[in-house]
Amino acid sequence: MDTGSQILTLLQICDSFFPTGGFTQSYGLETYVQDGLVCGGDSFRELLNTFVQDVLVTGDGLAVFLAWRAAGAEDLSFLKKIDQILSAMKLARESREGSARTGCRMLYTASPLFEDHVLREYIGLVRAGFCGGHHSLAFGLLGRRAGLTLEQTLLGFLYNAAASMVNNGVRLIPLGQQEGQRILRELTPSLNRAASEIQLKEIDDLGSTAPALEIRAMQHERLYTRLFMS
Repeated sequence: MDTGSQILTLLQICDSFFPTGGFTQSYGLETYVQDGLVCGGDSFRELLNTFVQDVLVTGDGLAVFLAWRAAGAEDLSFLKKIDQILSAMKLARESREGSARTGCRMLYTASPLFEDHVLREYIGLVRAGFCGGHHSLAFGLLGRRAGLTLEQTLLGFLYNAAASMVNNGVRLIPLGQQEGQRILRELTPSLNRAASEIQLKEIDDLGSTAPALEIRAMQHERLYTRLFMS
C-alpha cells in the first residue's frame, strides 16, 4: 500500500465519524471533574500526563503494539491472550465494558470494508464469547491488517486516545476550544516518547499502573448525574 493510501486509511479509522461510540466514554474523567480534582487547564494537563504514561504506555498503547505484531503473524492464540489480560486488568466495570463496546463497534464496521480473514476469525472469537474485543486490541489488529505501519498505528491510536480525553475535558471542565487544542498540541512530545517506550516492552509489561484513575472510574457509576457512560 502506498503512503497516501495508508494516511487516508489512518484518518478514516481515527475520525470521530467512524462509528465506535468512543465519544460516550470518559474513563473516570467525569468523576475527577465532579469531585473538583480537575477544575482547569493545569490540573487537566497533570491528569493527561498520568494518563499517557501510566495508562497508554503500559496498558492500551502496549496492547496496540502487541496486537499489531500478532496480527502480522496471524497468531490468533496470542491475540486471545492479550484480550484476556485486558479484561482482567480493567478493574472498573464501566471502563472494561466501554473498551469492549467501542472495540467491537470498530471491528464490526471495519470487517466488511477491509475483508480480511484474520479480522473475521477474531470477530468469530468475540461472537463466541472467547474474547471481549477491546478497543486497543481491535485498533492494533485493524491497523496491521489494513496495511498501516507500526508507527502509523501506534501514533494514530495514541493521538486518538489523547484527543478523546481532551474533547471530554472541553465539555466537562469546561475549557475553551482554543485551550483544548493548545493542550493537545503540547502532548505531541509525550505521545512520541510513549510510542518509542511502548516498542521496548513485551506482554509481561502489560498492566495497570494508575490506581487512582481506576478508583475514579469505579466511582463513576454512582455519580448522581452523568454525561458519559464511563
